[in-house]
Amino acid sequence: MCIRDRNIMDYFGEEVALYSYWMALYTKYLSFLAVAGLICGIAGEVATSQTAVISAIFACICVVWGVGWNVLWNQREAYFTAHYALDALEEQQTIRDTHESIEEIDIGDDKLHLLEFSYPPSLVGTSDGKLVEMHYPPMKRLLTRYLISYPIIILLTGFMVGLQYLITVWRFESPNDIVINYGSSFITLVISASFDICFTKVIDMVNALENNRTDNEEEFQTIMKRFFYYFFSKYFALYSILLLPKDGLENPERLETIKIQMLVTTVILPLVQNVTETFLPMLKARFRINYDMSQSYPIAIRNTLMGRTHKHYKQIADMGVDSETLWLESQREPLMSMGDDYLEILLQYGYMSMFAVAFPFAALAAFVYNLFEIRVDANKMIRFYQRPYARPISSIGAWKVLFGFIAILAIVSNSFIISIMTPAVEEVGAGDTTSERRYQFFVGFQYVLGGLAVLVYIVVPSKPSNYLKMKVKQSVLTTRYALKAAEMSRKKDAEDTLV
Repeated sequence: MCIRDRNIMDYFGEEVALYSYWMALYTKYLSFLAVAGLICGIAGEVATSQTAVISAIFACICVVWGVGWNVLWNQREAYFTAHYALDALEEQQTIRDTHESIEEIDIGDDKLHLLEFSYPPSLVGTSDGKLVEMHYPPMKRLLTRYLISYPIIILLTGFMVGLQYLITVWRFESPNDIVINYGSSFITLVISASFDICFTKVIDMVNALENNRTDNEEEFQTIMKRFFYYFFSKYFALYSILLLPKDGLENPERLETIKIQMLVTTVILPLVQNVTETFLPMLKARFRINYDMSQSYPIAIRNTLMGRTHKHYKQIADMGVDSETLWLESQREPLMSMGDDYLEILLQYGYMSMFAVAFPFAALAAFVYNLFEIRVDANKMIRFYQRPYARPISSIGAWKVLFGFIAILAIVSNSFIISIMTPAVEEVGAGDTTSERRYQFFVGFQYVLGGLAVLVYIVVPSKPSNYLKMKVKQSVLTTRYALKAAEMSRKKDAEDTLV
């Protein structure tokens, strides 16, 4: 952390500061993989032979980088938490404002002494002096979650996957038709984007039914549901190209189709996302200002599209700088969390790592995109979004687990593409090229990549070298401040007694 990151924490809070630190560090280390992807990509296009060997080398580099990044972030996150004592702050979380209770449980002195109530506490004092806990049965929440919420998510995901399956079948009817290939890729993105809008509404509805107690619980459930949906939404098209049976469709044609899909999803789509992230919040804020001034939708739309500000805006400006700033802040989009930004990079990481062999240039495209994304995020948080509520946080939470999950899937995915879809078996002289031999090579290459991943976990420590020293120092300072506060309290009581 540097002074800049400290300033971000002071103004936006720990959650935004941690995301900013994570994004900057991720992009910094992604530059190494981008260089390797550029070299291997050019070598694969230029070389007339041993192209599968080049792909296998890049797969090893990509797996080692992915595992190494996850371990490295564990180090930096532990340092971040210990340096600013954020693990203690996170324990101060409270009940969500929208949490509803259905019964009141009396808390007697015996239960209060033994702390026999849910944490964080939802205790309320009654008019007769009793202390009661506003209780919602955990079993009811679990039943709602797994019998209602997740089945709805699964049905929505299944319907979307079915449409993508039909598009893949249509694509395979003319695998060499470049128009159908690019057209089906764009149609897949349109269907995915349409379902994304619907899914955003659905996830708010099912989370409200679950009635989660804390913000952390709400965020964790949101992350799990979104990852389940987006994993199939974004990656099913590529996996269907790899695995869907089709007579007469050769493996080189499948790889070429994957390259086209990857080109659209890792190069063209991010450009559109950056444009929308930059201009859409600006247009929304400008529309709110114009509508608030005119109270007319046609006038507000016209002024927004023409870049004008309503004539009554001068009255707000004449009220003073502070009043104008507060009013403009109220017209902006609320920034609820950094979940959308983490999800965006997680999906990018999945494309880049799980299909690295098919399109090595994805790492370079991701690096260039992230350079713009850092500036876009900073610009939208300062100019187009409301200042978020500072929320104590000591970790990126479930996102760290999901990045590790993607790293494991990358081992299987890249091993399958190299062993089954490319002529790697012939190029390394592994004998006959029957299907049985290829699958043996597939299993063996998985062990190679898995061994490299385990080696990285063993060699690179998950905690920084000075982590224990920092925690001891933190404990000593905490104890010292507590004793000093107790001593000052005793002195004050003594002075009050003398008076």
